This record gives sequence, C-alpha cells and structure tokens, in this order.
Amino acid sequence: MSKSKQKAARSTLYLGYPVIGTPDGAFPIDAIWINENKGIVIFNLVEGKYVTGYEEVQDDSANKLEAKLRNHRSLMKGRTVGTSKIKH
Repeated sequence: MSKSKQKAARSTLYLGYPVIGTPDGAFPIDAIWINENKGIVIFNLVEGKYVTGYEEVQDDSANKLEAKLRNHRSLMKGRTVGTSKIKH
C-alpha cells in the first residue's frame, strides 16, 4: 500500500502502571502498547547484562494478559481471544 493511501492507526501506550490481578497477587507489566492494526505488544524491561529466564517471563506475561482478556466476552471469538478489535 502506498504511503498516500495508508490510514494512521490509533495506538495507546500504557507505561509503568499496567498490573494484572492474579490468584497469586498483582503481576506487574512494564508497558503495554495497543494498536488497532498490530494488536497488543507487551514490554518487559531487562535490567543488567543477563537475561536468564526471560522467555519464562514473556510467557507468563502473555498468558496472564490473555487470561484477563478472556473475562471480556466482547473480545472473544469462539474459544479464543480475538475479534476485529484485538488480533491474536
């Protein structure tokens, strides 16, 4: 698609306060970017040189966010999260 025909997508970036309530207590997420074309992007910031266990942190973040979204019927399509509003 040419640049002249592209429509600007609406986006929102939530920094510093996104917290998901879980049975184990609050689960903080550093930032969440929501874009109507790209969907949801979770940011987990790494401090220091070593990133051991980072894949597990990413999986936990994605799983907890998906579980939270499943509580909203309007975001569900069958048994999966995803409508024209949220891409899965």
